[in-house]
Amino acid sequence: MSKKLWNGFRKGIQVLLENGPGHTVSWVRYHLYERYREWSLGIETAGYQGWGAANDSSPDNSVYEPVCYDCLDRVLALLGIETDKEVFLDYGSGKGRVVTVAATHPFREVIGVELVPELVSIAENNIRRASGKFKCKKVNIVATDVTTFSVPDDVTVFFFFNPFTGNIMKKAQEQIYRSLNKNPRKIRIINMNSASDPDPFESCGWLQKTQDIPPGWWRKMRFVIHSNSAG
Repeated sequence: MSKKLWNGFRKGIQVLLENGPGHTVSWVRYHLYERYREWSLGIETAGYQGWGAANDSSPDNSVYEPVCYDCLDRVLALLGIETDKEVFLDYGSGKGRVVTVAATHPFREVIGVELVPELVSIAENNIRRASGKFKCKKVNIVATDVTTFSVPDDVTVFFFFNPFTGNIMKKAQEQIYRSLNKNPRKIRIINMNSASDPDPFESCGWLQKTQDIPPGWWRKMRFVIHSNSAG
């Protein structure tokens, strides 16, 4: 047995002993599906990474952690993307998991915004490897700071998986609002964070909550979808 398999086996036994068989079944199902999706797309997006590579010590930046595939599949299905009229933007795109999966839907364009150079390089490589499975043909990563990133005036779907908080989140919201003023349109903002944390878009008077998916098994996270009055 390889070291990786042995470590996985030991972790499974630990989960079983600490949480019981029901939770263990969910844990095993989750990890099997994660590995299957990585294999089927031909990408590598698992793991964690901090901000040291970017020389950024801001407490508002979160470490890299990929959203679970099951959660991502569920929320993208709710959007009902059937035509190529919508443009998708992922904030803090990391290794490119969200961008890659979004590109398997018929968006007109999929954009990722990421600051860390190492993560940008990994994401671009993953996009190249998975491109044969894309329905969206225009996919790219913008290597920049979100606080100065000018939101394209045709973006209609925004995705946040706990990429940052505080002042950085405020700046991102201001950039979205500025884009809406330049080109009024229907948008949807998908935010995922811990169910115990406040929704950062709750205070945006120009948005209304349209869906609130309650916490699931995966780390008690929830999705909230907001839309503007034009929607």
